[in-house]
Amino acid sequence: FAAGPRHSPPEEQQEPAEPAEGEEAPPPKGEHDVGKTRLDDGQWHHVAVVYSAGRIRAFLDGRLDGEVAMDVAAAPAAALTLGPAPSEGGSSPAPPGSLKDVSAFAEALAEAQVEGLASGSRNLPAGIRLALTPQGVVQFWQARAKAKEDESQLVASCELLQESLDLGKNPAREFQDEVVCSFFVDLLVHAQTICLTPRKAAVFAAIMQEIFAAMRRRSATQVRVGEPKNVSECFLEYKRLLLAHTFASAGENPGQLGVFSLPEVRQLTDFVSGTLFQHFVLYQSVLVCPQESSTKITEVHVDQPRPPPDLRRAKPAPAGKPSASAAAAAAGRGVDVGGG
Repeated sequence: FAAGPRHSPPEEQQEPAEPAEGEEAPPPKGEHDVGKTRLDDGQWHHVAVVYSAGRIRAFLDGRLDGEVAMDVAAAPAAALTLGPAPSEGGSSPAPPGSLKDVSAFAEALAEAQVEGLASGSRNLPAGIRLALTPQGVVQFWQARAKAKEDESQLVASCELLQESLDLGKNPAREFQDEVVCSFFVDLLVHAQTICLTPRKAAVFAAIMQEIFAAMRRRSATQVRVGEPKNVSECFLEYKRLLLAHTFASAGENPGQLGVFSLPEVRQLTDFVSGTLFQHFVLYQSVLVCPQESSTKITEVHVDQPRPPPDLRRAKPAPAGKPSASAAAAAAGRGVDVGGG
């Protein structure tokens, strides 16, 4: 999660200042505090707490800030408290705005994974990158919500997608870019409808962008050399990428972070099955093999011409008798040719 300021940022100082008269001194480090760094500098920080093998490790902005040995007993019936408990910080809970973007993971994260979350890394476990960030997804949803009152926000949301997906830069592919942008608009609207988080929507958008790229690659199963991937190959690639980002896959492959649950996988697959894969040939014809004219190619078998006659074996025609060629030419002109 991210921990932020509760009050206005304090003035820069090398050492903690003594409390003024009438002010309460900052609380000392508690016996259950894991990290070494205080978070009262008025700035936002990324904080991660990992429990594994009987040890709790605290990370601040992606770096290990402290660890202690501690036995943690499961308490599924207990309330989950985020921020200072009433017994530690008074009778009131933490003020609004001191915590945001809280996430919980079923498996203990490695240091590299914590560092990636803190730095906002766009790299995903399957080797693809986020083209649209979670913040970009939130901005898109906000623009679509404002479009009910201001239609210009629809244009702004499409421009945001085009910039994130690197579209609209080639005038010759303006129509193709509009088709791709329209698909991702429907994708993000559907993601919001089924209550996906911004990060999940961003990961799914990255997977589908990779599928559009796969449509252009050469097929390994087509008979004709150089043909692009067919619908079966692209669907298998989609299945591989989506399952690689599920919680089930993360449990079997240490180092991966689960993103989608199996019910979400079914909902997303229903969406792409009824849109992209149902009209795959049409999408591929427009995006991969655009044609302005239709060319029909036929194969014709031509016999080998017969060789010319050997003139060395020719014989002169008898005197007064027209040759066969002269008779044929005269017959074509309607002239009576006789001998004498």
